[in-house]
Amino acid sequence: MEKVILPVLISISFVLTAYTASAYYIATYVHEFEGILTWPSPGYSFFPWPHEKTGIFPAMAVPLNQTEIDYYNYIIKSGILIALTSLMWILVSWRVWKLLKQNKVN
Repeated sequence: MEKVILPVLISISFVLTAYTASAYYIATYVHEFEGILTWPSPGYSFFPWPHEKTGIFPAMAVPLNQTEIDYYNYIIKSGILIALTSLMWILVSWRVWKLLKQNKVN
């Protein structure tokens, strides 16, 4: 069972790491203007995967929707996403260590 769980945890950790890097990259485009969080132009989003605009858009401040505001304030700014990613890699490391220790004993 351990040999099945470990590859799944590693896969989840890689995807979460890539998502975290993308989310923090996209978060650099969020600006606060008179108390309103905005993107520099349409086409930016955190969902379903963080992405930036494609194509030609006029430069204009586009407000984030409420879901993105909450996500930015509570997940990105608080560092929860980085903490979750770190915890996943700690769990993977612990599982690898446990598996290696178990193989040494046998």
